Amino acid sequence: PKPQRAVEFRLDLIEGDERPPAVNQVLFLPGRSGEFIVTLAGGVITCWEVPLDGSGAYRIAEWTNDNAVEQIVVNQDPGNDVEIAYRSPDRTK
Repeated sequence: PKPQRAVEFRLDLIEGDERPPAVNQVLFLPGRSGEFIVTLAGGVITCWEVPLDGSGAYRIAEWTNDNAVEQIVVNQDPGNDVEIAYRSPDRTK
């Protein structure tokens, strides 16, 4: 298939880094018509709105954790209030 359009996301630099962190995950939020995505990059979880009308993507929420974030998962249960969860590495080992 040929893509209809491309959207470029601009990540901010993390203090002390020369370039933005790599994006580890990109997930669509269910029940949002594909207009909301969540990214994980360098331990920062960001929610973006990508309007279907073709206008540019913009950041609507961001969360930074002092601990590393290994993975984010999207809740597939529409009756639950929780949208996403994250997993950090086990620091006890």
